[in-house]
Amino acid sequence: MSTLPLSIVIFIGFIFFSFFYWRRLKEDYSPQVIFSGSFYMTGAVLLSLLLSFTVFKRYSHPVVGGMENLWFWFAVVFYTISLFLVIYRFKMRFFETFEASAVGILLWFIVVFVSFSLSRPTPLSLLSSLYLVFLPLLFLYLDKKYKNISWYKSGKVGFSGLFTLGIFFLTRSLVAIASFPVLSLSGRFDIVLSAAMSFLLFFAVYNLSQLK
Repeated sequence: MSTLPLSIVIFIGFIFFSFFYWRRLKEDYSPQVIFSGSFYMTGAVLLSLLLSFTVFKRYSHPVVGGMENLWFWFAVVFYTISLFLVIYRFKMRFFETFEASAVGILLWFIVVFVSFSLSRPTPLSLLSSLYLVFLPLLFLYLDKKYKNISWYKSGKVGFSGLFTLGIFFLTRSLVAIASFPVLSLSGRFDIVLSAAMSFLLFFAVYNLSQLK
């Protein structure tokens, strides 16, 4: 994909992220707080991608190869740092802000991934795209039903996002184990990190269910 189409796709993904983030938080925070937070997170993610494909690509690792192969994880790290900075600066609640921003960025990732898949279609890439499109539908379903889940006693906001993201990282780990050549995967490194992220997210779901 050339530079101009890629830029358009990234911008469209940014619109999806910003709209979702605003819609989830608009009842609790002012537009200034919401859009300032989205600006910080967007800047952090774009900075991580810029560094991945300029500075970091000069280095390599015996396990993952070129460090630019870790662009996804660099984006996760930079996003996480920006998330805590936004929460601290604007005095926002953690789980609500995490769910709104993380699922929003997942939508951004899906837009980019699906666009790449359609530009160079293969049976595997199309199947992966269908699966990724399923995740937002899963989130919407859970968002309507989570308060009726018997073991989720607290009924607090965050279940839908945490569970959906847990499924996403669990799938990444399984795909990496199968060694499928999918965009953003980096072999054994991805198996460990994705499995760890999935465990932490599902553990957070359990802890959230116990809160009063």
